[in-house]
Amino acid sequence: MTEKTKREQVSDVERPPHVAWRVVSVPVLAYALVAFLGMVSYNAADVPMLVAPANSPPTNWMGAFGSLNSYLFFSLLGLCAYLIPLFFLFFGGLMASGHRLRYKVLWMLIATISCSVLLQFANGTFLSLLESPRFNLAPNSGGGIGFLLNDKLFTPWLGKAGCMSLFIILLAVSILMFIGPMKIIEYFYTLRARDLEVKRKIDSGKAELEDPREIRRLARIEERERRRAQKAADAEVRAEKKEQLKALREERKATALAAKEARRAAAVREASYDDTDDDEIFEQRRSGRRRAAAGKTVAKQEPELLDEQEKPEAAAAVPRRRARTRKTPAASVFVSNEKIFKLPQTKLLRPPQPLAHEDNMSEINQNSDIIEGTLADFGINVEVTGVVSGPVITCYEIKLAAGVRVGTITKFSSDLQMALKARSIRILSPIPGKSVMGIEIPNANRASVSVRSVSDSAEWKTATEKFALPMLLGLDVGGKPVVADLAKMPHLLLAGTTGSGKSVCMNSIIAGLMLSRTPDDLRIILVDPKMVEFSCYADLPHLVVPVITAPQKAAGALQWAIVEMKTRLEMFKRTGVRNIASYNNRERAKQGVLFDADDDDEAITYPDKLPYIVIMVDEMSDLMMSAQSEIEPRIVSLAQLSRAVGIHMVLATQRPSANVITGLIKANFPGRIALKVSQGIDSQIIIDGRGAENLIGNGDMLFSNPNGTMTRTQGTFISDDEITDLVDWYKDQGEPTYIKEVMERLDKIVIKSPTDEFGEGEGQDGEETDQDAELLRKALECIVTTRRASTSSIQRQLRLGYNRAARIMDELERLGCVGPANGSSPREILRTTLDGSMPDDDDEF
Repeated sequence: MTEKTKREQVSDVERPPHVAWRVVSVPVLAYALVAFLGMVSYNAADVPMLVAPANSPPTNWMGAFGSLNSYLFFSLLGLCAYLIPLFFLFFGGLMASGHRLRYKVLWMLIATISCSVLLQFANGTFLSLLESPRFNLAPNSGGGIGFLLNDKLFTPWLGKAGCMSLFIILLAVSILMFIGPMKIIEYFYTLRARDLEVKRKIDSGKAELEDPREIRRLARIEERERRRAQKAADAEVRAEKKEQLKALREERKATALAAKEARRAAAVREASYDDTDDDEIFEQRRSGRRRAAAGKTVAKQEPELLDEQEKPEAAAAVPRRRARTRKTPAASVFVSNEKIFKLPQTKLLRPPQPLAHEDNMSEINQNSDIIEGTLADFGINVEVTGVVSGPVITCYEIKLAAGVRVGTITKFSSDLQMALKARSIRILSPIPGKSVMGIEIPNANRASVSVRSVSDSAEWKTATEKFALPMLLGLDVGGKPVVADLAKMPHLLLAGTTGSGKSVCMNSIIAGLMLSRTPDDLRIILVDPKMVEFSCYADLPHLVVPVITAPQKAAGALQWAIVEMKTRLEMFKRTGVRNIASYNNRERAKQGVLFDADDDDEAITYPDKLPYIVIMVDEMSDLMMSAQSEIEPRIVSLAQLSRAVGIHMVLATQRPSANVITGLIKANFPGRIALKVSQGIDSQIIIDGRGAENLIGNGDMLFSNPNGTMTRTQGTFISDDEITDLVDWYKDQGEPTYIKEVMERLDKIVIKSPTDEFGEGEGQDGEETDQDAELLRKALECIVTTRRASTSSIQRQLRLGYNRAARIMDELERLGCVGPANGSSPREILRTTLDGSMPDDDDEF
């Protein structure tokens, strides 16, 4: 080390105090004490420049000097003047110890000025103190320097935030330079060296020979390292969560953009929900596409070269061109939901009750002996070879002796029922897949089957993963869960008398759908003519529209479903897929290639995913009685074509007669559920066979799969509280997103009133509505076409009742379109249109 370096170190750190420095330090320290006492006892009334006359003698402890000195610093620095005595005290101590001040005074002066400027921002905080008679400094808490630098110089140019940031940086730099950067670095290096030395001693086993404080220091070091590692791990977790949130926001942004594009596409498409013939609708769409293709061909034959000035005009013409191509195939009205729904937890449901079959062993043995003894009395030798006991029904498997015909046992069903003292019995001859017959007998003590007893089973969990629309039905005779896929049926027919458990079965099916599918995967249309069965599902996010109670609106909803079905079929055709599952699983990256879209379809946005649609009707007979001519053809049309597009129906009725469940409806509903019915003919209509009349009710049902197998099932029971909990689960996550176009169409439908003149379509004030005018127009067209103005002709061609057809004829007579009745001869045709035009002499009607 050179002599110069040694001399500098001695001068900076270890230089002996010089006599001159000691002498100077004494007045500096004395001034620090005087200034401090003067500021503590400062009173503005002692200063002649502020108050006339001033206090005489001054109240300041340091007299007139203390008052003037304090006034000077308070005027310059404001409340930061209290730092001045501390600085003089600190500098005096350094001078007495022999340290050179060098630039420390400059840095402390910069720090003081920075504090004064920053304190100027807090005028409002210290306003009451500044306005007091003691200081009389209002409104500058930073003094004259703070006022000039803050309010007059930097804030007008940098703003408050910029000015504050600048002086905070100056304050931090001045404090750092006052202490010395190298000293701070040396301090941390010293701490690190101590830590390493302690670790080395501990590792070498010498810790017990050293000071115990080193052991405690090592513990603190290890704790500090542990905290540092924990902090780093927490930082990684926060970074990962931040990335996940960023990805989620991007996904939601993309979903919102897709929804916006879909709404824009829906605005330019032609939504046809009226009663126009569907073939006519699609003929119009095909003709529109042909016209668009023709225009495109002409454009290709006569290309135009646009310069830079013509391009904006061409771009402005694009919206008008899209408006002219409204006949192009439109995308579905369903778009991706911006809400992310979660499936409900099974804890919302009532816990299942244990099924104790052991308590029925004595009853089972007794019934087995009765069966064998009763048939033996009639000369039929049988043997009970097995028993399958369930929550409600017990099936006894009997093996016939050689030479006994299977049909013989069926003849003695009444005798067996009387001997067993059973409410009803059902004979299976034989059990499918076995070489034995089965006799099903109700248990003396039946157990309740809750929804959770099925939802907690492995079969249901497998069904939710593999089935598109899993249905939760109940337990079979052996106590095994019965689940089915509505998408494979693809439609379900459910019938039973009052009190048989029909509505509970419907609620169980809906509950199963809610447990397994969110509104993103499934949308539901509920039709409740009784107005009380589905009221608990109000505001369910799965609903396409609110619960429908009017038959006329039910017909409108079915018509919308037909239009949606054909729209989806057109989408599938253009995307090159065959069904909804293939559409939802297609490759999104190749969407433009798969669509083979032309310029006319640029405005159309196809949703990435289409939800399934389930239409559930609680009472079919009410709809068929009110509007059979409108309901039946639409149900048949949906049943025949809607499977591929994911639209499925569940129809229920308590009157399974031939005029309610017609042949066309029955032929397209392979899935059947028959509950308790009053007679065998009703069972024949539902499941094409007898047996439902022997059920015991309260959820006891026969479930017929499309493959032809018949399963006796005890339906699950779900209470109103459980339904409410499931609905509230989804309602808490978001409001229902009804389809606006469907709502508007249904709101325009006039609900039929018993006081209407024609039975439907008349307003409350007796004014003729559009539906009345349309019906009159159709009737007049029939008269003009057939050249026969008779009530019976209108009745046959419009499929109306006689009374209604007669009222229409009377209205046409009142309007002057036809003449009065002429006995058995047809009426005279006076006009061909409702607007009053008269037929020519040579008109051919």
